[in-house]
Amino acid sequence: MSRCLQIIRRFNRGSVAEQDHQGGEDGFTLVEVLVSFVLLGFVLALLYVGFSYANRVFARTTDLSSWTDDVVQVQDLLRGLISQAYPDPTMFQGGLDRVDFLAPVTRQGRENGLHKVVLQRASGDGSDKLTLTLSSVGKAEPKDEEKFVLMENIEAMEFSYFSIGLHGQTGTWVSHWEKGRELPQAFRLSLKLKRALKTNETQKTQQHGQIDWPTLIVPLQVTQNVDCRFDPVSRKCI
Repeated sequence: MSRCLQIIRRFNRGSVAEQDHQGGEDGFTLVEVLVSFVLLGFVLALLYVGFSYANRVFARTTDLSSWTDDVVQVQDLLRGLISQAYPDPTMFQGGLDRVDFLAPVTRQGRENGLHKVVLQRASGDGSDKLTLTLSSVGKAEPKDEEKFVLMENIEAMEFSYFSIGLHGQTGTWVSHWEKGRELPQAFRLSLKLKRALKTNETQKTQQHGQIDWPTLIVPLQVTQNVDCRFDPVSRKCI
């Protein structure tokens, strides 16, 4: 073998050995791999906690927004009915948990005109509810009566009526209003609801304390005890 070939072979063996040595330095040790996995798991755990918290906050915010919309719609409905109560003292009667009166109702699917309105607290299905019953005046057919559930999970409820003071006396809120008297100057509804939260795991309602429903105070447009024909447009007797 020539001396030139020997030099070339020695040079090649040295290059391979050097490459193997350098390749060993570019790899990761077992400890480094384990530490990387631990750090990755820690980061994933933090991300999971953050996403779970954000999901719970979003769900509660959505429930609260939906509940607020329901409250606004119910209060608007009651405000419209009570403020237009027909000035017939023989029909208006109120107690702590029930009030009866006449009011003009305009609703699709029903004959427009005066209806008997009953607001009351009703029990059933394990919880108390605020219900609204509508029935046309002068009709006694059961099919003509409609009943709606306005609010559920009622913890406490109270109706009260503002009586104007006589002879310079200060007006006061009373808990009962008898038939035959002039209509009260205003109506007040106070509610407390059970806090209801639904969990994704059990799909059951859990009770957690109370929610104060915004107190509703509605002035009555016409309160005089007069024999008149009520105009729902001008809200006055004509």
